Amino acid sequence: MMPVRPPLPAGLPLSSPLTNINGLLLFALGGEIWQSDGTEVGTGPIQDLGPLAVGPSSFKRAGGHVFFSADAGGTGMELWALPLATSCRGDCSGDGAVTISDLITAVNIALGRGPLSACQSLDADNNGSVTVGELVAAVNEALHGCTVTFSQPE
Repeated sequence: MMPVRPPLPAGLPLSSPLTNINGLLLFALGGEIWQSDGTEVGTGPIQDLGPLAVGPSSFKRAGGHVFFSADAGGTGMELWALPLATSCRGDCSGDGAVTISDLITAVNIALGRGPLSACQSLDADNNGSVTVGELVAAVNEALHGCTVTFSQPE
């Protein structure tokens, strides 16, 4: 087992259990909500509820948000929501998933049998073409689900 990097702030106990949201760990330290993908670069606070915040807890994903309860300081426990951003290479329709139809479109684009405009999300490096690596990434998204990140709160 490896320690979480960077080291978490001393003296702040976890105020919530670790919650897995599509491969990202979500947890609260004091009044801050943190995420971690297990790497140093991918670990850090994503939302500060304020210096008086108590108990961000009970993280649950529903649709395009993660809901949780917290008291921001004197208002009592309230329902909060963090918006999610889904990045899905190969999602031609924009519905948050890569389908067989999307993969067929991707192969046709890579073979020059269709315009890149039919599935712009394939071109991860924005070079105007679809590589084998980008096709493999789309297949991985189809098999394992799309990448979820937290966007700026609403």
